[in-house]
Amino acid sequence: MAQTGRWLVCKTTRFLPLTCGFFIQPLQSKEKMNGSFSGKGGHCPDHVKIQNVIGKKEAGSDVCTMGTLEKIKEHKIIAILRGAAPGDVPRIASALYDGGIRLMEVTLNSERPLEAIQALRQTWDGRMSIGAGTVLSVAEAVQAVEAGAEFVISPVLDVQVVRQVKAMGAVSIPGAFTPTEILQAKQAGADIIKVFPANMGPGYLKNLLGPFDGFPLMPTGGVGLDNIKDYQRAGAVAFGVGATLIDTSRTIDAGFLNELTDLAARYVRAVQS
Repeated sequence: MAQTGRWLVCKTTRFLPLTCGFFIQPLQSKEKMNGSFSGKGGHCPDHVKIQNVIGKKEAGSDVCTMGTLEKIKEHKIIAILRGAAPGDVPRIASALYDGGIRLMEVTLNSERPLEAIQALRQTWDGRMSIGAGTVLSVAEAVQAVEAGAEFVISPVLDVQVVRQVKAMGAVSIPGAFTPTEILQAKQAGADIIKVFPANMGPGYLKNLLGPFDGFPLMPTGGVGLDNIKDYQRAGAVAFGVGATLIDTSRTIDAGFLNELTDLAARYVRAVQS
């Protein structure tokens, strides 16, 4: 075993470690899965017809026939789940889904994040896209995608992480703040660039898109109901929304979950109006 920083990594290709002495189930091979969830990419359940043309939907397919990047650009709001107790994660995901959220990020500085990502993919595959956040190294990126993350988000720009995520077939969303970092992220192959922190306001994003016309920018950190529409008008293609949507410091009870569903619906309506 080798220590990496937030969990122990066993040198094997079939198991994903979470803590010392604790492992999630080994992933099945793509051949055995016959197109259903295999731990990587955006494969759909067997009962959903997958079309060759990405982005074209049929009745009953929900978002499954779309590529992950297209899902992000359509549904726009990535709900950031940080610090939730593992037992609360399934209920939070259900409440978010009921409110219309179709994109969910589990940060790697949460408790047992890889287990959560894999379980969420198995439960929501084809209905909600699941990604990993706060990814700070190539090793973490590999583990996240192997656990089933369809997109990988970082608070910083690490070109090697971008390249690794792209090589594994997942969507890469590195963090950047300055014009230089944003250009470097684009040149590295980032699919979307997370502008973090976004507390400079929508005007900063609009100014960035002057010279960087057409760059896919996603403000995160400081996005709330009071300004999400302003960010959209400024040119954002998506939004990372964390504690202003999911306040995990509160008790996760029925009242919280009902409020979460209502709040999620308000966010969805805000970007669809």
